Amino acid sequence: MKLTEQIFNRLDGPADLTDGALVATYDATLTAIAGIRHATKTPDATPSLDKVGATWPALKGQDKVEGASGWICLDDNGNPWNKAMPIARLTFDRSGAKPDLLTVAWPTGEPPAGSCTPPPPS
Repeated sequence: MKLTEQIFNRLDGPADLTDGALVATYDATLTAIAGIRHATKTPDATPSLDKVGATWPALKGQDKVEGASGWICLDDNGNPWNKAMPIARLTFDRSGAKPDLLTVAWPTGEPPAGSCTPPPPS
């Protein structure tokens, strides 16, 4: 499935898929919700910020976040690992800039495996 199809299928209704701020905000919100859920022992509890932050390394493998921009897998330090990067070309006309998605690239050269598990720290 193409990145744009993934984004469209994750949103409820039509959205401007060229809006990078929309995609980033959506993904950040999903990641925050996943961290809060991992840090909450009971449905009525409110976890501390420290507890939520301590859950970031758990957001990988089966607990990866399925964001609008693709999988979000965090390493042992809570940093994104092998995150998809869209490669776009901007063309300009009288109505302004229009991005064309050319491809998607990953830091390791290929998408993460289904396990979405970063390698151990070296």
